[in-house]
Amino acid sequence: MSSQFVFRLNVSWSAFQQYYHGHAQMVQCYAENGQTLQIHARHFRPLLTASGLQGRFLLSLDDNHQVQQLVKIEN
Repeated sequence: MSSQFVFRLNVSWSAFQQYYHGHAQMVQCYAENGQTLQIHARHFRPLLTASGLQGRFLLSLDDNHQVQQLVKIEN
């Protein structure tokens, strides 16, 4: 059974650099249902803009808890 989680992030470009350069690997955030999520930073790289990571995101996981999709759903 796959799972979906919606969460918000507000991380500046400079703050995300510790993840981008490998100084940190996991981004911890809280889904709107209250669950704690730990997502590998590599999944956010395609979504990183000059202003960082801001907005509301949808994370889809497969039955083995592997990331299937991570998309920005609103600003």
